[in-house]
Amino acid sequence: MCGCQPTKLNDLESKISESINKRMIQEDVYQEGVVQMLLLGPGESGKSTIIKQIKQIFLGGFTKREIKEYREAVYSNVVEAIQTLIRGTKKFDLQLSNKKSIRFSKQLLKLPFNIRLTEEICKKIAFVYNDPVIQKVLLRGKEIQLIESTKYFLDRVELVGSEKYIPSTKDICKTRVRSTGISETLFAFQETKFK
Repeated sequence: MCGCQPTKLNDLESKISESINKRMIQEDVYQEGVVQMLLLGPGESGKSTIIKQIKQIFLGGFTKREIKEYREAVYSNVVEAIQTLIRGTKKFDLQLSNKKSIRFSKQLLKLPFNIRLTEEICKKIAFVYNDPVIQKVLLRGKEIQLIESTKYFLDRVELVGSEKYIPSTKDICKTRVRSTGISETLFAFQETKFK
């Protein structure tokens, strides 16, 4: 006869199983009453902007680290915007209106997206941006896939180049950061939990 006594392995498996079951029950209790939202849509449809607004309204805003990251994203958006406009002059077979704009535009096309913008660079960007030909290209922005915040940031580019520049909540919401994957944000509104 073979007496089947529980072995240490069976006891260990039993404890692990019990621990897993407890965690699952805790998770179920935690999830009870949580409204889950899934935001779907194509690029630049506003999914990330909604999350930024939720963070500002319900979670007290952004951390210093996040603000620093958005500052860098603003710089990137400005560089991408001015370079797209300059390239648009070629697409539409237009010539910038003066030699200084042409000289600055050649310099600006060489900027990497991850550059820290200075007052000097931003003055050049502002000069080129205010060229009447660039303004014509801006009006045809949909034809060259300008980021939606182009006008917003280029209208205030000299502020962005200031050493003391800190992105406002509006700047952060206007910033285009390509998001990939799934992000999860937890918040509560009127005693209802959202995820």
